[in-house]
Amino acid sequence: RWIQLIVFVLATFSNAITSITFAPIESETSKFYKITSAEVNSLAIVFLFLYPFGTILSIWLSRGLSMRSTIIIGSILNLGVFIRLLSLSTRLNPYISLIIGQIFPAIAAPFFLNSTALFASRWFSPSQRDIATSICSMANPLGKIL
Repeated sequence: RWIQLIVFVLATFSNAITSITFAPIESETSKFYKITSAEVNSLAIVFLFLYPFGTILSIWLSRGLSMRSTIIIGSILNLGVFIRLLSLSTRLNPYISLIIGQIFPAIAAPFFLNSTALFASRWFSPSQRDIATSICSMANPLGKIL
């Protein structure tokens, strides 16, 4: 179960990094991709916009599937971030690739953020749930800090 906790924390951590990747380098991103500041900021806003949809999907899946399967699906969605690499191709519109590459992890975010307590309750004894929940909960803000 501790290995499961590490996997869950790493998935949450990587999702948090994805959500705010371009905010600290907004002007550089704007120049590199030749897009406006608003377009750069929308790469983070897509997470806020899609959160309710991801929440509904994660709840629906967690009721029909195991916790493990739900986290695997969230992790696979999280891998959609690699679509952003297509933005480096000269043939494609880079902004479209960036947005699509943000959509998948944005949908995945609630899979991790909304299920910390559920994860802890399913995998840990009552005496260990507080520490497991705390560790899971800290992965998101630490990912954003990095």
